[in-house]
Amino acid sequence: MTERDEQAMNASIEQYRREIAEERRKLAEAEKQADEARQRLRVLRAGERTELNRVRDAELERDGAERKRVCEEVCQMVAREFGVQVADIYSHSRELRFTVPRQAAIQLLAGLCHWSSNHIAQLLGGRHHSSVLHGLAKMQARRLADPQVEARMVRLEMRAEAMLRGLPFKADDTRSRPGPKTLRTGRRPREAA
Repeated sequence: MTERDEQAMNASIEQYRREIAEERRKLAEAEKQADEARQRLRVLRAGERTELNRVRDAELERDGAERKRVCEEVCQMVAREFGVQVADIYSHSRELRFTVPRQAAIQLLAGLCHWSSNHIAQLLGGRHHSSVLHGLAKMQARRLADPQVEARMVRLEMRAEAMLRGLPFKADDTRSRPGPKTLRTGRRPREAA
């Protein structure tokens, strides 16, 4: 190799080194900008989360009072039906005479209000949500096994539904459950002959 070829090759190598250094500098600058953008995004997301949490907290506070009122009314109705105190439904007692009414209240709240197990658990004395799920399963099994429990729960569901919808309900009125026509017209559908 001649000296001229060697110089040309060294110049090419030097040019490549400069190009590589320039590319590395550009890459480092791009990574720095990306880090800054990620940081700004984190701040924006944290702000959005904070704002969302504020809105969610306000909604929960507004809904919380209504949910608590509905829960208390359902528990009073269940307590009257089973002959226990409302405090017994909220208690952590595992006596059968208290667990059955508690499970009935849980089923009514879950079935008619469509609340999550977490909400029901908090409303019924700060329980764990799995206790609510267990109560739902136990009451469903009781309803399948005992026709008297099923009849009692149907009666409670009718009362609770009427209470939630603001409809009048007589204690001895167990002919049929209120349906959509009843809710629209306010009258019971005619009995089939």
